[in-house]
Amino acid sequence: MGQIENARKDLEHALSIAPDQKSADNARQVLKVVLSAPTVTSAPATAPKQPEDEAAEVRECQTLVEAGKYVEGLARSEAVAKKYPKSAGAKFYQAYCLQRLGKQWDRAVALYGEALTLGYAEFWVRYNRGLLYSQIGQKAKAKEDLDRALALTSDPRIAETIKHVRAGLG
Repeated sequence: MGQIENARKDLEHALSIAPDQKSADNARQVLKVVLSAPTVTSAPATAPKQPEDEAAEVRECQTLVEAGKYVEGLARSEAVAKKYPKSAGAKFYQAYCLQRLGKQWDRAVALYGEALTLGYAEFWVRYNRGLLYSQIGQKAKAKEDLDRALALTSDPRIAETIKHVRAGLG
């Protein structure tokens, strides 16, 4: 199953568990944009230097995420984070998996913050956390993160996606 199909299923699940109409409307809006968005889970070469063993384990998390195996990716990233408590990549993939699974959104937000503090690529954290904030109706925080992500990207396709999400936030 492709990443776009996984995103669609994840957001449809979010719609089914939305606590109110406002949250459901936000999830529908994000679904429309995500279906046209390029994949944004990979860290660029500017990610912090990791010991080789840690880097290999974080790549395993990334591989699971890219295959749409979020439950397995979450379990693996939690194990990596336990072994390497300062692993920015493990924190990022934990947050990303929680977001995609529609679980523990407050924890996902906190983990994205930890990943950023530990040196994970700011663009990826801001973009994904901004989408999460948008999904859960925290418009001001979504705007802040998405505006920063927009300032950091040079990819016109990603910039267009961010602009679409941002425009829907008012």
